[in-house]
Amino acid sequence: LVDESGSMEGDREEWAKAIALVLASICRKQKRDLMIITFDRIVQDTIDSHQGEISNEMLAWLESKCSGGGTRYEPALDYATELIMESEDDMKHADIIFVTDDTCAVGEQWLNEWRLRKQSAGFPNVVGLGIDCEIDSLITICDSVESVETTAMGAESAFFI
Repeated sequence: LVDESGSMEGDREEWAKAIALVLASICRKQKRDLMIITFDRIVQDTIDSHQGEISNEMLAWLESKCSGGGTRYEPALDYATELIMESEDDMKHADIIFVTDDTCAVGEQWLNEWRLRKQSAGFPNVVGLGIDCEIDSLITICDSVESVETTAMGAESAFFI
C-alpha cells in the first residue's frame, strides 16, 4: 500500500516509490508476485508485478505525481485484506507493506474490527513504513513499524549505494 495523498508530495513520494522498487527487486529474486495499491481517501490504482517485473504500468506510476487528495487508511487496508482473503493461491501468505507519512487517524470502531479480522483469519504480517513521521497510527494498525527519515540522503541514492 502506497499513500499518494497531498502530504506525500515531494521527497516522501520519491522515497515511497524507491521503496516500491526495492520491494520489486526483492520479489524478483524470491520469484514472488507484487501488487502495489495506491491510495489517498480512496483506492486509486492497483499495479500488478509478476515476480517483481518492472512493467510499463509500473514505469508510468513511477513517473506520475501524487493524487493530492486527503488521507484515509481504512479503504486501502480493507481492499488489500479482501484481495488476500479471497485469493485462492499463494497470495494468502502475502505480507502487507504499508508506506505512508502517517497523517491519518483511524476510527476506534474500524480499528477494533480490523484487529478482530486479523486474529480470526490468521491474517498476514502488516509492516508499516512511516516516512518522516511520528508513526502513531501505524503502531495501532501494523505488526511492526519502521521509521524512514529522508533527511540523511536523497531517495535516488539511498537504496542504490
